[in-house]
Amino acid sequence: MVLLAALMSGGAFWKHMPFWVRVGTGLVILLVFSTGFSLPAWKELRRRRAFFPWDWGLSIYPLAFWLLLYYWGFGPHEPANFMELAPVGMMVMPVSYLRAYVLNRYLTNPVVSSLVSILLLLGFAVLMRLVMPALPT
Repeated sequence: MVLLAALMSGGAFWKHMPFWVRVGTGLVILLVFSTGFSLPAWKELRRRRAFFPWDWGLSIYPLAFWLLLYYWGFGPHEPANFMELAPVGMMVMPVSYLRAYVLNRYLTNPVVSSLVSILLLLGFAVLMRLVMPALPT
């Protein structure tokens, strides 16, 4: 998370890079970490036959939805608000484990638990856009 903050806010090396390069690099690092740390939960879901093809995009959905909300002008519209992507992307890990070990026990249909986990992530992205103030640049 600190590395992601350093990449997106700028350091000695990154200060000379354009903003879109820093955000893109931060997104790739965020996708790699959130996917990598979610793999054990996804393996458990596959073992229980509760992992579906659309679940492979679980790391991408909230980030893409947040970027879409930003593009539409929903919430504060400052470049520093791209830091909201870090908690939105990191939320994939707890939701994956929540689905693997809690939701599948209470919801009998694994498709419903998959859709609930996707809705939780998208709802968190909307919540971040609504709650976060405009961060100073």
